[in-house]
Formats: sequence, C-alpha cells, structure tokens
Amino acid sequence: MKEKLKTGILLNNYLIPSWEYQILKDLHNSDFAKIVIVIRNKSGYSFAGKREKSLAHAVIKLLEKTDRVIFKRRLDYDLKKDVSDLFQDIPQLDMNSGNDSYSESFFKHTFNEIAKFNLDIIIKFGFHILNGDILKIAKYGIWANSIDNHKFINEIN
Repeated sequence: MKEKLKTGILLNNYLIPSWEYQILKDLHNSDFAKIVIVIRNKSGYSFAGKREKSLAHAVIKLLEKTDRVIFKRRLDYDLKKDVSDLFQDIPQLDMNSGNDSYSESFFKHTFNEIAKFNLDIIIKFGFHILNGDILKIAKYGIWANSIDNHKFINEIN
C-alpha cells in the first residue's frame, strides 16, 4: 500500500462551519491521507464573527429563511461545530499571520517547526492571505476554497 499523503491543516480556531468539519472528519478517517499537524492562526486581526452589512447579505438571509419555510428544512451547512475532538492526537502549532509586530526569528522558528513534518499538502481553512516561504513548504502546495474567503480578500485589497 502506498504511503498516505501527509497533510497539514490551517485553521483560525476550532469552531468551524459544519461543511468544513465534514471535510476534516472524512480526511481524518481517510485511507489515502493523514493529518499530521494542525496550525492555528493566533493573529489578533481576525474575520471570525464579522457580519457583512449589505443588501446582498440581507437578500441571502431572506432567501434562506424562505427556503426553510417553503421546504420545511433547516440548513445546517454553516452551523458551527467544534473540530478539536478530531485533533486530540495530532501535533498543534499556534502561528501568527497578518501581524507585523512579530520578529523574523519567530516566523523562521515556526517555518522550521512546520518543515519538520515534510508535508505533501496543506489545506487552508482560515488564515489570511499567505505569502513567503510558507507557500513552498508543502510538496503539492496550499489548497484553499476561495468561496469561503472571497469576501475577505476583497475587503483587504
């Protein structure tokens, strides 16, 4: 049998939407990949809990409410779940992204800690825009789902 893909996970915190939880649960139980490290973003600048106050946001909420009334179902894709139970036996590293007050030696130390795991892939559920050496640390790169991040990227630029 071939060796499992060594996977790292980037998270802002352990309370995540249920669709992300399901992906991580499937990955945790996979015969093809193994989560070998979880890297949490400890940056003081976080988008968690921020609500977009716009017409588009109001329309989406109205459509979701209408859907629940008409089809008598509750959408739980965005329901928050605690993923920490999946990571009990997995090494965890706290890293600060997006805060320039940390020294270069801190980032180099964190980078060296991550590099020790010789990752094949990193899956990004959180963090902010990444740049520098971390983009080259995994053999097959960093994978992210832009549907979850498009609002934030547009707000930053």
